[in-house]
Order: sequence, then C-alpha cells, then structure tokens
Amino acid sequence: MAKDKKTAKPAAKPAVKDAKGKPVKGGGKSKGKGKGFQVLFAIMALLVAIWPTAFLLVPGMLPTLVCLVTDRDKEKVLALTVGATNFAGCLPFILQLWQMGQNLDNSMKLARDVNTWFIMLASAGVGYLIYAVVPGAVASVMAGNAGGKIARLKSNQEELKRLWGSDVANDKKFDEFGQQVAR
Repeated sequence: MAKDKKTAKPAAKPAVKDAKGKPVKGGGKSKGKGKGFQVLFAIMALLVAIWPTAFLLVPGMLPTLVCLVTDRDKEKVLALTVGATNFAGCLPFILQLWQMGQNLDNSMKLARDVNTWFIMLASAGVGYLIYAVVPGAVASVMAGNAGGKIARLKSNQEELKRLWGSDVANDKKFDEFGQQVAR
C-alpha cells in the first residue's frame, strides 16, 4: 500500500563525493562567496605594488568617486563624464611621476604642487560642465533640425497641392481606424 504524500519523506539527494570517495561539505557547489574579498584583496595588492602612483591618483580621482556615490542615474553618465575628464587631468602627473621614478618622494613632490591639484580638480570641473551643457546643446540642435524638416515637409505639401489639387494633401483628422474625425 502506498504511503500518503504528506507523510512520505522526500528522496535523499546523493552526496557529492571527491576523488577519494569522501563526501564534500556544502555539496560541492560554490555560491560565489568570497569573490568580493578576492577583488578587494587584488585591488589592495595592486595599490601596495604601485603605492606612489596610488598616493597621487586616489586623492586626485575623488571627484569621480563622489559622482559614483551620488549619481542616481542607472547608467552613471555623470560619473562616466567626470571620471573620463578627471582621469585625463591626472594622467600627465602620473606619467611625470613614472618618468621621475616611481617612489614616494617624487609622489610627495608632485602632491605638494598646487598646480597639480588645480589641474586634476579643474579637469573634473570640466566634466561637470560637459554634463551640464552638452545635453541642452544637443537638444537645441535636434529641435532646430526637426523645425527645418517640418518646414520642408510643409513646402513639399504645398507643392503637391498645387500640382495635384487640394484633395491630395488636406488637414482632415482621422482616428486610429481611418475614420474622419469631426472638428
């Protein structure tokens, strides 16, 4: 006689075993735990390896970090714009550091120069300016192009009316079913 479904125990999953036949703890499946730690460890190891460069680059890129944290846009356009210009402002000093020799004394020499900070931070300001100005300028150009296109279409419509008569191009309104709408 069959057991009732409510009282029947589910079939036990076969234990995952290693090459020696011993059961593996956790079923042998990795859930990706510890990946964040591995990435953080890799970043920290890289920063230690290039400490003089990181000493100059990390504070120089702080405006980008602020944008990453405060930008609510899904695509992070502000952070991308500011980050690109900010990095462009930091790059000459990183290259200068590498030419001078990558050590902490040379990094400190560049960090003590006011012009270094002015250029790195002003380049981030240029990114903010681009983010603020370019979308409006692009919208204005697109609106102007659309206005010109409307004017050309109206001119073409008038030419068609002249050649074929007023029934070819009229101002009658139609609904989605093709029926004329009363005015």
